[in-house]
Amino acid sequence: MRDLCVALQKDDEGNPLGIVVLTADIDEYEEQWVGTVLELGVSTYADSLDELRKELSEAILLQLNEIERLGYIDEYLREHGVRKLHFATGQNDLETSLPWGLVPAGA
Repeated sequence: MRDLCVALQKDDEGNPLGIVVLTADIDEYEEQWVGTVLELGVSTYADSLDELRKELSEAILLQLNEIERLGYIDEYLREHGVRKLHFATGQNDLETSLPWGLVPAGA
């Protein structure tokens, strides 16, 4: 099955800067769920589908936040064929201080 994940980039004040849409391939193999984010090449596995989705979310955020910290997120996304949609400046109410967060499905 395929899932979409929307990652939100924020500035230091928590204002949205842009979003990227990522695709995850999810399969079950002999009582293990395996997921791979196609654009980033990150993958993980878990015993349940809910646990896998949580693990994939953590892997995505780890990858994006570390590349952001290293200072070359735009180049990284471009090299991986990921288009970032930019926002106009504004406010949001996300509670994390990290530059990347995930938008809940259906939001």
